[in-house]
Amino acid sequence: MRFTARPKGCPDLLPAFITTRPLRGREFEPGDWRSTRKVAVVNEAFVRDFLPGTPDPIGRILSFDDSKPEGGEPTYIVGLVRDILHDGLTTPAKSTVYVPLRESPFNIDPMLLVRAPLPPASLLPVIRREIARIDPEVALVEPRTLRERVDDSIFIERMIATLSGFFGALALLLAAIGIYGVMAYAVTRRTGEIGLRIALGAVPAKIEWMLLRDGLLLIALGVAIGLPLSLAAGRISASLLYGVKPNDPLTLVLTITVLLAIGVLAAFFPARRAATIEPIEALRHE
Repeated sequence: MRFTARPKGCPDLLPAFITTRPLRGREFEPGDWRSTRKVAVVNEAFVRDFLPGTPDPIGRILSFDDSKPEGGEPTYIVGLVRDILHDGLTTPAKSTVYVPLRESPFNIDPMLLVRAPLPPASLLPVIRREIARIDPEVALVEPRTLRERVDDSIFIERMIATLSGFFGALALLLAAIGIYGVMAYAVTRRTGEIGLRIALGAVPAKIEWMLLRDGLLLIALGVAIGLPLSLAAGRISASLLYGVKPNDPLTLVLTITVLLAIGVLAAFFPARRAATIEPIEALRHE
């Protein structure tokens, strides 16, 4: 069955050695480039875009040249691989057709991928020596690990995440200082009342709980106002996230727990200090 890949735009045609195990079919073999039969491997995005509802694309025939009868020389699909993010982690995978490197119609700079248990620093001289042995005129340009390439591709996103984390931590610190200041001011304003309650027999634990409860009410009010705002902000910033849901329930629960813990600690110390006030000292302020 012949299939012309034109309905939704031409997919990317990449000359490559496949670096991932095929889901169906096979990888390229050494004899493919010598064979008169052209072969290709496609990714999952290609099947979704051009062969919807096809469980197995193996054996389908591709044609890319509309200027020739029957689409030109047929290319047979021999393998299906997972989607690879060639354009960065934040860009969805595009429909891609892989062809053997020696069958490529393009002049390209080949990329060599090496998997080894050795550290990159000790592996690089070995790679340079082997390349020079095969072809002394080939230059090794910009050798980098896959981790370095991934880090470079998400540099802007990582910088934004780092700055966001810093300002988030700063906001959390300011919130804790604010709660502590409000509670300390409230204790100072209620010094006479607290001294009178202690003089009338109120135990320190009740004084602590009374003041701590007021702090918890402030924290609960802040969470009630901030939670809807954070959900709205998560939807706005969804395009900047990769692999993370903007409104992840676990993240929200952990954030609220941290805010409650810091708020309780910030309110606890003024409340504990108020419970130790001497009644006579407190009543002198009246």
